Amino acid sequence: MGTKKHVDVNSHTALLIIDMQRAFLEENGGIRVRDGKSIIPNILGLMKFIRKKGGKVIWTRISTDLMPPLYRSMYPHHFASHRLILARNGEDHNIVDEMDKYRRPDDLVIDKYTYDAFLFTGLELYLRRHHITRLLFTGVSTNVCVESSLRHAFQLGFETILVSDCTRSFSRDLQLLSEKVVKLAFGYVVDTTALKEDRS
Repeated sequence: MGTKKHVDVNSHTALLIIDMQRAFLEENGGIRVRDGKSIIPNILGLMKFIRKKGGKVIWTRISTDLMPPLYRSMYPHHFASHRLILARNGEDHNIVDEMDKYRRPDDLVIDKYTYDAFLFTGLELYLRRHHITRLLFTGVSTNVCVESSLRHAFQLGFETILVSDCTRSFSRDLQLLSEKVVKLAFGYVVDTTALKEDRS
């Protein structure tokens, strides 16, 4: 694993946009990822590129409604009676407006109740049916939901690629640590420049 020099983006490729929701990205978000909005232009540019190449675009949204009991005990403030953070029907559950307006009807949207986009969802079946073999991971936060989903995908046999300038974590140290872990054992780390490089 490591830094992949070239990625052949084609119809067997899917772009996963992980949890670009208001709770993580807005100033008053309950679980805010600082500078999370800074990656939006890169993700949108990559989305346009993927569509042009015939790939799929997949969005995920996490909600806390059915989170396991351990999560509730670890983060009780997310379940305060006056405000349930990331409730399924809450405003902060929505994808941020800057991105949601580019979502198409044929894009897949995965609603999940764990960090992992594959666990208890139909994501793997969708990918198999559409002959997707390569996954590009973007979104927030890198060291939690993005990495959890990427690790699962790797163990299912997909080619997994973390797009470094399309992901953000709660700190620079956590971002770099996640990139290091992925390079070590779970996939490749590239940036958008490498993805869009024309080798034809």
